[in-house]
Amino acid sequence: MARYWALALFSALLPIQTWCQSVQDDFTAPAPPDRFTTVQSGTTFTLLWKTGLQNSFPAYCPSCNVKNLDLWVTSFANRNYEYKIASSIDITTTFFYQWNVNIPSVAVAANKVWVLRFTPSNAQPPFAQQISSPGFDIIGPLVSSTIVSSSTVQSSSKFWSLRASPSASPSPTSTPTSTPTPQPESKAWIAGVVVGPIIGIALGAALMWWLLKRRRDKKARGQMNVGYLPGGPPVYHPGQQPVQKHDEPWQRQGGHQGQYPVEAPAGTPKPVPVEMWQPR
Repeated sequence: MARYWALALFSALLPIQTWCQSVQDDFTAPAPPDRFTTVQSGTTFTLLWKTGLQNSFPAYCPSCNVKNLDLWVTSFANRNYEYKIASSIDITTTFFYQWNVNIPSVAVAANKVWVLRFTPSNAQPPFAQQISSPGFDIIGPLVSSTIVSSSTVQSSSKFWSLRASPSASPSPTSTPTSTPTPQPESKAWIAGVVVGPIIGIALGAALMWWLLKRRRDKKARGQMNVGYLPGGPPVYHPGQQPVQKHDEPWQRQGGHQGQYPVEAPAGTPKPVPVEMWQPR
């Protein structure tokens, strides 16, 4: 008889269990079953659901508008901690939500298992109607387990300073040393670099000026004409060659070069040639 009643109870609960399981299966993240997913506080968690999730609302949340839902995160075992994280969600067109996990550390310490719930818009806890996700764990934020003291930092900086300077060697006692004041660099080499080219340019310019002046003087001397002094022979300037004067044909008559022929007046007796005396 007990076996019969157990079979009948199982047959009655099987559809309900199958229906509830189908609601959990419509969530991708957090994934079923309960406590399969772990979320870390202080990080971003992406809630994912399937398109079939909206088919569960007529049975479990008939007053919900699937195009305008609120999203809450609550403690799994009790309702002591409930936080609204989103509103006006349309699950027919949106299939994910990025949640910044910022649960207070006191709540995380008191409740390790949490659940996400879709509720009617502007509903307040306790919720008479809701669609919940699979349960998941929330752990505290990641805290560095290594505490660095000031002495450790000083030792590390001293070690790296020694590594950076190969010639340095650790000494048993540290004595303060004075840092030499950097002296200004000598600028004598700059003056040498500047003065040298200036002197070279000046010498080159002077040489070019002297050559051009010499060329002009030589050309001027070559173009000068011969001058004559009154009543005297021609005067030649330095650098000129004397020009040989040629007599014109009319000046060569009578064998007298450079003289004009003079005719005697009419009736003048002709001169008698005189023989030159010759010694015996």
